[in-house]
Amino acid sequence: MTGAVRPTHVTVVLPVADLGAAVAFYRALLGRGPDEEPAPGLAEFELRPGVWLQLSTGDAAPEVLLGVDDLAAACAHAASVGAAPSPVAAEGPVCWSTLTDPDGNRLALVQLTTD
Repeated sequence: MTGAVRPTHVTVVLPVADLGAAVAFYRALLGRGPDEEPAPGLAEFELRPGVWLQLSTGDAAPEVLLGVDDLAAACAHAASVGAAPSPVAAEGPVCWSTLTDPDGNRLALVQLTTD
């Protein structure tokens, strides 16, 4: 499908109340610890190449992050199919736009940028 969003990677974000307990559970379930702990309150498990589970404390909401190579094109395509992407935000080497599907599930289109 021309113009379709083609994710380069996928991250499922799960909010957790107690990161230590959540990491212990997933460590037992998956047989290993997290691959990354990129910031306080975050732990990430790479389930297979390009597929990540992120455990997050704080005000995180369940969310699916779809990595893309061209955020502007992905947002334009999302808008063309009836989604309403948010204005692009950026922090460090990451920029993103959020939207919801027809059932209200939160998605984020994410692009890594180079400095």
